[in-house]
Amino acid sequence: MRPALILLAGFFLDLLARVAFNAGIWSPDLLLLAVVYVTLTRPLGEAYCWAFAAGLAWDAVYLDVLGLHSFLYVLAGMSLVRIRKMFLAQYALSRLLIGSLAGGLVRFGEVIFWLSNLDYEIPVSWPQRYVLAGLLATGLGFALTPWPRRPVRLPRRSPPILFADRYS
Repeated sequence: MRPALILLAGFFLDLLARVAFNAGIWSPDLLLLAVVYVTLTRPLGEAYCWAFAAGLAWDAVYLDVLGLHSFLYVLAGMSLVRIRKMFLAQYALSRLLIGSLAGGLVRFGEVIFWLSNLDYEIPVSWPQRYVLAGLLATGLGFALTPWPRRPVRLPRRSPPILFADRYS
């Protein structure tokens, strides 16, 4: 599938879930799940651009501070690229860990932003419950989501190629 369709479907499913079902702090971030999937299955530069665009769309629709979710989604994608060598994302347990880490990072970033802007009303009474609920809900949602494609395997580079300029 194309990344634009995946992100668009994730965006509208997330919007529908938040408006129709209104699970409160227990609603999983379905757009983040789509961003994580695109990050794990597409080349890095393309995945970062899609994550940035998805975050801008989130901020524009939900009238958040423009760029907050763009930064958080790109940061989540960058951290997942670093840990995807440790976890094989085709297994449900590793997808649970990957989704939990990404959901926790994004929710923690939102709480830090809310607490740093004390002139705004904080939308959650217990921020730690908000972070933990997002961590669990997003992790479970990502573990239960079927994958139509396997994650991209990055080619291994030997040390002489990594430091070629130092050896010449």
